[in-house]
Amino acid sequence: MKHNNLTALIFSAALLLTACKAEKASLSPYEQYSHTADNFGSEIVMSTFAENFGSTNVMSAENSEKFRAAVSDIRINNSRIALPVLVCDLPEGFLVQYGKGERFDNDYMYFEGELIFGGERLETGDGGAIIKGGEKLADLTILKGSGMSETEGVIFSMTISSDTCKWSVGEADICSPTELERIFGTPSAAENLSDENIPDLFYVSDSGEFARFMPYISAVMITSPDCTRLEENKALCEYVPYNDFDNMTDLPPLTGEKKKFEGSSVLSAPAVTIGDISCQPLIPVNSLDGDMGLILRETAPIDGTDNIYDQYILLYKGRYFGEVRAMRDPDLPAEDGVIYAWYLTAGENLPCDASLGGIPVSQDTESLAAYFENSELKEDGSLVMYDICEVDGQEFCVFYSRSSGVSALITEPVSN
Repeated sequence: MKHNNLTALIFSAALLLTACKAEKASLSPYEQYSHTADNFGSEIVMSTFAENFGSTNVMSAENSEKFRAAVSDIRINNSRIALPVLVCDLPEGFLVQYGKGERFDNDYMYFEGELIFGGERLETGDGGAIIKGGEKLADLTILKGSGMSETEGVIFSMTISSDTCKWSVGEADICSPTELERIFGTPSAAENLSDENIPDLFYVSDSGEFARFMPYISAVMITSPDCTRLEENKALCEYVPYNDFDNMTDLPPLTGEKKKFEGSSVLSAPAVTIGDISCQPLIPVNSLDGDMGLILRETAPIDGTDNIYDQYILLYKGRYFGEVRAMRDPDLPAEDGVIYAWYLTAGENLPCDASLGGIPVSQDTESLAAYFENSELKEDGSLVMYDICEVDGQEFCVFYSRSSGVSALITEPVSN
């Protein structure tokens, strides 16, 4: 996901208004960068927002204080990072890969970058470095003073997403509009910047920190330009082991004598397994386990019925696993909807294995086609199978598919 250039626009405005240029040779990195905030405040942020989005409200003093505290308590895979932070002050195991750079003036450049965990830093002849291996966790915007090393750059903005890491910003550990409003109050602005129906939510504090929460992809961009807090933030950064998915192995593949895909078997068992949680395929939204989280993406009518569906992003232990769809009567609240469709992303993109209809996401499609008698393996490599069954006097169509790495289990009542 591309890191938004709004942060660069705002920081550029701040640097252009900086009143004094200190003698760099006599200053530590902490002291040198502190001068970038001499004339910085919410006014610069607000004017930049106004140019791009129109009307924007600054958070109240109370909510601004909550947000400042949250920006100092960003958790990425359990470890703590406070923004802004010098690259060399990141917690143990976290590295930065520099990318494209652009010069502000003779004193500063800003760079795109990536936050990597567990890689190896290999120095290059030009004073930079290449990070070999490791796992990408976030996109970054980095400010670096002229003549300073890459490890002395300042990370003042990052974008983190549930498809690459578990994250939280203070109390906010899910990109749900209702939860964000509970924690931080009414957003400063809400703008639809994608093809989705759910707008991005912006929060702007009275001292210039801001965030862009993106519910439709369960991601957030956090920006904190106040470089006077670098030494304070160094002390807050902390490595914490990320063991949420330890000891979770792949589920055993289906092997042995061929059998028929039977809808009645799917409906009569806890046919959905994600990590250490198993549940029925037809389950009310409000009965999901606490380790599972849902973010509403879309609400629309179900063709040919009086019902509506709610489409949700599905999270497990803070990580993206796919999406679910629930149906309900229009007069009922969303939490009373019944999940009838599960869509899980490809196994290689998940932090642990999962299964739908007793079929592991990790199992290859060809072996599934060989195992089930009533499966259809299409020329494009997709797999389809279904069965009509009756449960408590109601007929259901139970449909399973595997296409482009996405596994789907859909259970729909058959109209009489």
